Amino acid sequence: VGGATGIIGDPSGRIKERDILPHSEIHGNIIGISQTLSKIFQNSLSLAQVNSTPPNIKIINNDVWYKDMSIINFMSNIGRHFRLSSMLNKESVRQRLHS
Repeated sequence: VGGATGIIGDPSGRIKERDILPHSEIHGNIIGISQTLSKIFQNSLSLAQVNSTPPNIKIINNDVWYKDMSIINFMSNIGRHFRLSSMLNKESVRQRLHS
C-alpha cells in the first residue's frame, strides 16, 4: 500500500499536482485500502475453494521501506534506475513542464 506515495503525491497521468493530504487522512486511506485488499484476498481464496492451508498474505505500507531513507541513499540506490529521458518522453511530464 502506498503510504510513501501518498505523502509524495503520484502525478501519474495528471497535468496538475495532487493536493497534499494531511497525514491523518493518508493514514485513514492506508487502513481503508488495506482492509479492502484483505477482503479481496479472503474472498478470492474462499471462491477458489482452496482446500490447502491458505497462503499468509501480508499487506505492507511502502512507507516502511522509505521513511528512514536519506535522499542520498534514495538517489544512489533507487534514483539511478530512472532515466530522465524516459520521464521527459511521457506526455504527462511534458505537459506539466510546459504549464
